[in-house]
Amino acid sequence: MRDDEFIDVTSLGAADMLEAVRDGRIRAEELVNALLARIRADEDRVARGHSSTSSALEQARNVDRVRREGHPMGPLHGLPVGVKDIIDTADMPTENGTVLHAGRRPMDDATVVERLRSAGAIILGKTVTTELATYAPVSMSHFTVRAANARCESRISLNSGLPAAYFAATVS
Repeated sequence: MRDDEFIDVTSLGAADMLEAVRDGRIRAEELVNALLARIRADEDRVARGHSSTSSALEQARNVDRVRREGHPMGPLHGLPVGVKDIIDTADMPTENGTVLHAGRRPMDDATVVERLRSAGAIILGKTVTTELATYAPVSMSHFTVRAANARCESRISLNSGLPAAYFAATVS
């Protein structure tokens, strides 16, 4: 980001985030740090899944390196996204919203995650899901499923995780 310009990345939509990273107004690492800070600030109000700060920052630094070195950028280059906790990621647990899969560590990324990464997206974390993505929300010791909408506290989500607003766009 240029010294004379401030961008509140937590208020940007996905297209604006992509544009800001693409034209160098903000580095992907700055974007990820800002979104992680927002997640930490709101974690007592919203349900969250898993996030891997070190993995997200490593991905962001790689995205910044690709841009800096002039290599081709994918269509989602630098866009932080979250994936539902039913989708395998090799660098985070995939627990499917059930204690039966607590601590489950997939060996490989799901195809959709591979494609997101290939397109330049940064996998910021996992969102909470209902048990096995089919049953009514439950409360488990490591998940809080009933949560306030991060952008509008009067709206309640029964299946909210680390909101998509923190990953891709600030949608309410």
